[in-house]
Amino acid sequence: KKNKSNVCISGYYLYYEGNNVKTKAVLPNISGNVIRGNSNILNNILDDKLKCYSCMKLFKRDIINKVNFNFEKGKLYEDFLPTLKLLTQADIISIVNKPLYYYRQRSNSITQKKNIKVIADYVYTIENVFDYINESNFEVNKKSMDKFNIDTFSNLIRKYFRNSNKNPRLMLIEDGNKKYEVSLMKLLNNKNTVVNNKIICLLWKLRLDWLLKKVF
Repeated sequence: KKNKSNVCISGYYLYYEGNNVKTKAVLPNISGNVIRGNSNILNNILDDKLKCYSCMKLFKRDIINKVNFNFEKGKLYEDFLPTLKLLTQADIISIVNKPLYYYRQRSNSITQKKNIKVIADYVYTIENVFDYINESNFEVNKKSMDKFNIDTFSNLIRKYFRNSNKNPRLMLIEDGNKKYEVSLMKLLNNKNTVVNNKIICLLWKLRLDWLLKKVF
């Protein structure tokens, strides 16, 4: 109410079910307690500072009605695109730097098991995300977009290695997903990308699949 925000986001506790891993507190990776402007919000998402999970967030009802918010049935990652739409249409977002939510990680979750559907649904989601960004009028920061491209491709590599019994490299080509591959120049020039994601993409570019298999 104080900031007249459309969305409020808090931190969360990451709780691992069925093992002795200590519950981890995760706080928003944002400086300050307010984010203003649709383009600024989008660039924070591309920089992986704002997460597009539907949980640990409060949304004003009018913003939900504005974007016709709904989850697509039968799809994994079903909350990413609707939440991205909500956040980018919010204009003002308030941040609470306290963990106020328990995010349970289940060992029997479908995304934790080997399943070819994980790949198909991830690609379906990112294609819709790219379409939404391209069709919008937001000012997109080039470095933020490059980071998002690198993160997206490294995630795609992970999913091919973890969810396929076939050659991941051949499958990626057969599925028509080679278009997501990032250039070596982008990899070397982008300093905002997490090191692990850079290494995964570099190993892929160098065709060191035996090392990637060990990583995953």
